[in-house]
Amino acid sequence: MTAQTRPPRLLLSALLLAAIIAVVFLLMLRFFPLGNDYFYYYRPIAEQWLNGDHTLYDGPNQRLFYPPWTLFVILPLGLPSLAAGSALLNTASLVCLLLALVLLSRLHPPPRYGLLLALLNLHTFDLFLLGQLDLFVLAGLVLSWWAVVQERPLLVGLGFCLLAIKPVNVILPTLLILIALRRWPRHRLASVFIPPLVMVLLSSALVGFDWPLKYLANFTDPVSVLAISIWRGAAALGLPEWLPAVPALLAVAALLRLTWRDGLTERTLGLAVATNLTFTPYAHGHYYVLLIPALIYVSRYSRLLALLAYAATFAPLLRAPYGFGASWVGVLYPLLLLAGLWLLPETGQTEPTPPDT
Repeated sequence: MTAQTRPPRLLLSALLLAAIIAVVFLLMLRFFPLGNDYFYYYRPIAEQWLNGDHTLYDGPNQRLFYPPWTLFVILPLGLPSLAAGSALLNTASLVCLLLALVLLSRLHPPPRYGLLLALLNLHTFDLFLLGQLDLFVLAGLVLSWWAVVQERPLLVGLGFCLLAIKPVNVILPTLLILIALRRWPRHRLASVFIPPLVMVLLSSALVGFDWPLKYLANFTDPVSVLAISIWRGAAALGLPEWLPAVPALLAVAALLRLTWRDGLTERTLGLAVATNLTFTPYAHGHYYVLLIPALIYVSRYSRLLALLAYAATFAPLLRAPYGFGASWVGVLYPLLLLAGLWLLPETGQTEPTPPDT
């Protein structure tokens, strides 16, 4: 076969990747159990919509507690069989996880043990066993950061679309990305917001443009014995529940000051996620997959701190001897990463120069 007739290397790589994904899907289909949240929530939402009931925010049946563009991920789960839908979700989540790790590795290669810590922990396993969407958000987080560094405005916008699936969990990282865009020229900024604008308009056309009012009406802090919160931890220790507000304000102020000075670096990105999840009033263990960039950064510069933080990922096991009241102890994981990121010395990684006009 001559060089002119040889298939392009890119095409061969794409076919190989597609084959690997297909094998992973088949393995998930054959051996992995149905995710609890997929079975009891996402699948019924998808089936309800596909059966013609589009009253997802104020109807008598299942209600959507996410922004309407989440339907672009949820609805395909109702098309195949029950088991195939679960395998589809977990395969897509695994692809998102690997994409995030690849992008994190391309700019600043992490140690191999850091990658293993990110992959092999209870929070990652918990997400796959539940069938949750947080790895889509992780992919958006890392993609947005990488695209800002590489000056790819449309990819930044695509990252925003994924971040918006669960926006409350990534308020601070999203703010940091917006700060990093402040020096971009107007035509680049316009390109950034094209994908999110299209996403909002299409999803609003599906559910009605009055969805924000209905969404806010449903947006409440659910009571769960599994909730992880430093605020509940303060109450459990006999401290005033408002006490964490003081370090929370100081941490956010310090983060914004550092970001304004150094820009969107891998360190400030990790600090933003760790701060967000340390002081959020409500979290579940599967949210903590968003801490992977922070864990990898810490693992690059301190094995001791990384292993201490990794040990904290097993805090959910304390529920066995001490009951669900000990769930709040899980906040040690983001708290240790937050402390580690502030204790580690600066590495000189700064925000790239803004693109030329």
